[in-house]
Amino acid sequence: MQAHDIVVNEVEAYKTMINPIKIDAAFTGVLFYSPSGIDSYLEKNTTDKVAFCIGETTALEARKHFDKVEVANMPDVESVLELVNMYYSNPNLS
Repeated sequence: MQAHDIVVNEVEAYKTMINPIKIDAAFTGVLFYSPSGIDSYLEKNTTDKVAFCIGETTALEARKHFDKVEVANMPDVESVLELVNMYYSNPNLS
C-alpha cells in the first residue's frame, strides 16, 4: 500500500496471551477455537485425544500434533458442539 502512497494506520485490536493449564481429568477430546489455543494446550498436555476444531485454519495446526482431527461444518461454537455430539454418538467414529 505504501508503494501506492496509501496511508495505513495500524491498530492492534487484541494480543494473544498463551495460558497453559495442565488438565488432570480423564477425557478423550479437546475443543479448539484457534491455533493459539492449541499452542497453549500443548505446553502441558498430551495429544492422545481427538481435536475438535472450529475451522480449517485451526485444524491445520491441530493436524501437526494430533492423529485424530475433526472439523466443524460451520465456524461457530454451536457447530463444534454438534460435531462432538455426532462423533460420540456414532460408534464407528469414536
